[in-house]
This record gives sequence, C-alpha cells and structure tokens, in this order.
Amino acid sequence: MFAYVTYILYGMAYTLVDIPGHALASRMTSLNHEKTKVMTLRRVVANFGMLVGAGAVIPLVGLLGRGNQSKGYMMTAAVFAVIAVVPIILSGITAKERVEETKDHQKFQFKELYSLLKSNVPLLITVLVFIVNQIAMSIKTAAMAYYFTYNVGRVELIAIVSGISLIFTIVGTAMIPMVTRRLGKKNAMIVAMAVIGATSFGLAMTPVQSVVLILVWFVLNSFAAGFGLAMPFIIAMDAVEYGEWKTGKRTEGIIFSLMTFGTKLAGAIGGAMLGYILEYTGYVANQTQSAIALKGILFSMAIFPIIVSVIGILLMRCYSLTDEKLEIITSELEARKTSACMQ
Repeated sequence: MFAYVTYILYGMAYTLVDIPGHALASRMTSLNHEKTKVMTLRRVVANFGMLVGAGAVIPLVGLLGRGNQSKGYMMTAAVFAVIAVVPIILSGITAKERVEETKDHQKFQFKELYSLLKSNVPLLITVLVFIVNQIAMSIKTAAMAYYFTYNVGRVELIAIVSGISLIFTIVGTAMIPMVTRRLGKKNAMIVAMAVIGATSFGLAMTPVQSVVLILVWFVLNSFAAGFGLAMPFIIAMDAVEYGEWKTGKRTEGIIFSLMTFGTKLAGAIGGAMLGYILEYTGYVANQTQSAIALKGILFSMAIFPIIVSVIGILLMRCYSLTDEKLEIITSELEARKTSACMQ
C-alpha cells in the first residue's frame, strides 16, 4: 500500500513540476529562436537524464545495497530524489520571467477550456498531433520487447536497441534549432512524421533475420522521433503567443497542462490498444506465437505508426501559424505592451 500511495503522489508531484517547467520557457524570452533553443535544451537534458538514470539503476543497486537488493533500490531512489530536487529548486530560484502579459493577470476557469481550444486552432492541432504521436510511441515502446522476443528471437537486443533508440532520440532533438531555422517549424514537423512513417514501413518490410537493417531502421526512426516528440512543445509556445494576440489572455499554464494531460492520455490509450491487439491476434505469453500473433506484434511496431504519421501530416497541413505570421504576432504584442506602459 505504501508503494502504491507514494507512486501516485510522485506522479502528482511530477505533474506539478513539469507543467510550470514547460510554461516557464515561454516566459523567459519573447524571441522565437531563443524559445526554440530553451525548449530544445529542456527536452535534450530530460532525455539524457532518462538515459543515464536507466543505465545507472542496476549498478547503483549493487553498489549501495551490498547484497541487499531491497536496500539497494531504496538507496538508489533516495540518490535520484536528491539529484532531481536540487536543479528543480535552483531553476525556480534563478529563472527569470521576462515576458509580461498585455493585460493584468486573470484567473482562468476550467469551463473556459472549450472556448480556448475553439479560439486557438493552432493549439488544438498541436495537441491532437502530439496525442496521436504519443499513442504510436507508447504502443511501439511497449511492443518492442514482444517484437525482439518473438518475431526476431533475440531477447538480448531489447536493452541494446532501447539504449540506442534513446541516444538517437536525443541527437534528433538537439538538431531541432538547426532544422527549424532552415525548414520552419511546420515543415520540420511534417518531414519528421514522414520519416517516422517511411522508416516504420521499412521495418515492416524487413525480414526478421536482417538484424543490422532492423537496427538501421530503429536508429533513423528514433532520430525523427526526437523531432516528433519535442516539436509539439515548441509549437505550443507559439500557440501561447497566438492565444494572447487573439484573446488578450496569456494561458501557458493551461496550454502546457493540456500537453501533459495528452502524454498521460496517450500512454493509457496506447497501452490498452496494444493489449487489445495482442488479445485479438491470439498472443499467448511465453509460448511460440502463431503467425497471426506475430503479425499483430508487427502491426503494433510498424504499421500503426505509419497510420499515425499520415494522420499527423494531414493535421499539420491544416496548421496555419507559420513562422512569418508568428513574427508579426510577436511584434504586435510588443507594441501593445509598449502602448499599455505609456498610458
């Protein structure tokens, strides 16, 4: 019971930190290229922390537990807690909110959420694209163990591919400022989803015996996924500016709470969908799988991400908030603030 309660409290506390952490990036600067760099750095560091944390757990358990695994996990959790709390506190103390609202701060009620999404179409598209991408990613991540265990027959590759995938996700995320500078945010997102779809198709067509080629598809897919998972948070900052320009209300807290909610919703839907797919195709744990069950696993790993990529691309084609339009909006907001200060 204690473990359940503390885990739930941790999830709630993480949400309370994560939402203002993302929203803070849109308050630190009004320059679009700087906001892109700030959010990119946040996502890169977060993924790097996941990589280091995942690799450090078992060694720390052995080192700190000295043969007592329960003690080792408890001490490891304590070490991670300290490492996590210190930078969170420092960011709260040192980060400066330089962007002011065009109007005095106003409270936002939950019942206004519908009107917010209705008036801010770029935000609605961003949230939808993020959710469908997250659903595909959650299914693919969960299905990876099944794919390498039953389809490929190489259980030892699960940890290797997971580590490699995370590394190249970090690399892809780090490339966002450079790519968006050349293509723009909208086109960069479309290209990323197209690459995810193309590499998923390549994986679907690759024989399970071709392990090297499978790894290549995973590397390229993870690189593009770095864009697909981080770009919506960057585009959401543009939606903050658009919403303030249109309504006079700056609602980054609500906007990024929607993104966080999307993450949790997508994780729940993705996990449930994988379970339904496996059950429908006749998966039986720890047994040699039927041809249909293997196809169900492959569908989860490769075919479903293709479908999601097409949906995401179609949604982004409707996204109208280009970088050029955003520059005009930002300039108008600055003019409003200057005018308000002079009155």
